[in-house]
Amino acid sequence: MDNTPSLLIHDLRPPAARPNYTDVSSVEKYTLPTSTYESLPNTVLSWKKAQKLGRFDPKALTPEEVARNQANKDESDIRERGIELSRRAIVLPSSPPHIRRGTIRFVGPVPTIPSGGAQVSLNPGDPAPLWVGIEFDEPLGKNNGSVGGKSYFTCPEKCGVFVKPEKVEVGDFPPLGLDLDADMEEI
Repeated sequence: MDNTPSLLIHDLRPPAARPNYTDVSSVEKYTLPTSTYESLPNTVLSWKKAQKLGRFDPKALTPEEVARNQANKDESDIRERGIELSRRAIVLPSSPPHIRRGTIRFVGPVPTIPSGGAQVSLNPGDPAPLWVGIEFDEPLGKNNGSVGGKSYFTCPEKCGVFVKPEKVEVGDFPPLGLDLDADMEEI
């Protein structure tokens, strides 16, 4: 038996009339001005400045340089991996029984897909990061070959996907079809 005094309170008001103490949307909040934050000595911003990290690193690449480097890497990946239109490929990582296989239907830039961070406006003529559009044999994708309202290739809904070249492995990957049933009968 517990001998500590306790008080039990029942609020008889209907739930709609009770104050909601967990809803903080109506609470006025303090916002620290940016100039004040920048002048404070013990902040993450001041530490990053002192350590020369991120945008404060004099050797850091500009977003345009990062985009150019990515485009050059994409081009070399496409050449090295033999990525060409109408070739059969799988998207990595793939492991049985969930191998995502299909046919390459598009290779090129897709401006509406962000490339690793903020959108960067490249100069005309600058190489843009490249994407590989694949039409899957089964509805394992995200789209129908269009992104942001622009169609890059056509395929059934949920059978298309855009991936970076390093996620594509080109090879002899036959389409999954009716012959799979015959193989399953032998088992």
